[in-house]
Amino acid sequence: MSTAALAVFNQYNNALINGDFDALFAVLDEQIKWHQPGNSSLSGVVVGKAALGAHLGKFMEKSHGTFRVI
Repeated sequence: MSTAALAVFNQYNNALINGDFDALFAVLDEQIKWHQPGNSSLSGVVVGKAALGAHLGKFMEKSHGTFRVI
């Protein structure tokens, strides 16, 4: 892995560990494709940072604020 790629990975990983979604979203590409597996109302493919933010917000709604990315 290149030094630059490792730096991006570490920034992403540290943001997850700290629950810092602003820092996490800072390293994501504007046209990110998020694949959510399963057969629920939250399953499917989400494209773009704004859409992903809204999608993750649905997890927060359904979990009554307890949703965490680990």
